[in-house]
Amino acid sequence: MFTIQAIDPKHYRRQTRKATLIMMGIFIVIGFVFSYGFVTYLGEYSNSPLVLNLMGAILGLALTGFIVKQFLLTNLG
Repeated sequence: MFTIQAIDPKHYRRQTRKATLIMMGIFIVIGFVFSYGFVTYLGEYSNSPLVLNLMGAILGLALTGFIVKQFLLTNLG
């Protein structure tokens, strides 16, 4: 399963920063798209665009979590 390995700290920090930036980029794009889409297409049914933005962001977070789990974590091991 897991083994303890000696890893260069600089390499480890670089890899974790890269992974974090990838996940943040995915979430930002998906979150903005869903928030914009909810306000644009469902705005006439709701009088509070803040709620629609929040729903879009939560759905974007859930989809980002699914993408990371299914596609990115399976490549690690």
